[in-house]
Amino acid sequence: MKRLVYALFFGLILAGLVYLEPTLDLDSEVLLLTLLFTTPLVLVLAGVMSARYGRTGVSSILVFVGFLYALYLLPGGVPRDREIMERISDALLLILPVLMVFFTLVPDRGYGSFWGVVGLFVLGSGSLLMIGSGVLPAVWTPLGVFTRWSPSFLPSEIGDFFLQWDITVVQGMVLVAGFLALVGITLVRRRDSRWMAPWPYILLAFVFGISRMDHTGVLLYWVNGGLLFILAILIHEGWMDAFIDSLTGVLNRRALDQRLDRLRGKYILAMVDVDHFKAFNDTYGHEVGDQALRMVAGKIAAKPLPGKVYRYGGEEFTLILPRLSGDQGKDVLELIRKRIARATFTLRKGKKKVPITVSIGASSNTNRGKSPRVILKEADNALYKAKQQGRNRVVFTKT
Repeated sequence: MKRLVYALFFGLILAGLVYLEPTLDLDSEVLLLTLLFTTPLVLVLAGVMSARYGRTGVSSILVFVGFLYALYLLPGGVPRDREIMERISDALLLILPVLMVFFTLVPDRGYGSFWGVVGLFVLGSGSLLMIGSGVLPAVWTPLGVFTRWSPSFLPSEIGDFFLQWDITVVQGMVLVAGFLALVGITLVRRRDSRWMAPWPYILLAFVFGISRMDHTGVLLYWVNGGLLFILAILIHEGWMDAFIDSLTGVLNRRALDQRLDRLRGKYILAMVDVDHFKAFNDTYGHEVGDQALRMVAGKIAAKPLPGKVYRYGGEEFTLILPRLSGDQGKDVLELIRKRIARATFTLRKGKKKVPITVSIGASSNTNRGKSPRVILKEADNALYKAKQQGRNRVVFTKT
């Protein structure tokens, strides 16, 4: 469901860009200069962030786009010959989908790795093919013949549809295949669903610009649109690194500290601790322990949850339940405790079933003179009492 929401969100943004384009005067000197100087700034910013996060695939795509920008606009680049620009545009419409699919599939392991070297080779080959198509007839002739080939098995309506967008049937087939491949990657890579969601639309944004390469304003408008998509997901990845626990996928201690500083009104704080977790780790190993923590975090965060869950540290989690009375809070916490107790953890080796339980201590802020951190301390004390009373229970302390 989340993947569909992300895909629809970026699709709506792309639709907004399509709607906005005709309303702008892209030949305006002010707007053209703004786009002209925005492009390298966004490129550099996105490039620095992608290098910081170790995203070699997106770094490669940004290098390719930067190379295209320099080739097109900077002095000493491609001559302003309409025929050369058309050939480069035609070649790009074939090369870019292949490069984007390749770099979204390749593991991000740095340029010094095997896949990094292969990526540099592919990037260099694509760049040389693009330049060669424009300036060397020997390179362009076979590519041009292939580009203008129209498969006889396709209905004429398909060819007419692609011609409306000023692209050939072969280019249209490659673009559709690239778009569907990127959509497929988004659906398959569950853990990267947020990261992958905009890539099909990034491809479309670049294609919208490249297909009208003779219009500088339109090209820069769409290149900037695609780059802003990339920058948005890089910023989101930075937020994920800062506030999401990488093991369990729930919010981390830093996010909890910030939330406590802003907490107001009526709320309940609860501390959740996995029972006998040290013994579990000693018996089954830390890797299995990590799997168990992920399961517990998923059960705590499962809907409906009228609040947020944070990993406090180790095997401890914190729950913030706003706007709930004490009785309502007890019901929610009991539901979580029972949900985990009933969900037996199954070891991958041997298929052995191991019971997992949690103890929960909670406190509410009925005394408004106390700070959230004091309430949290009281919840921690209640957790200690739950442990003393035999574990696998909820102890609630009103203040």
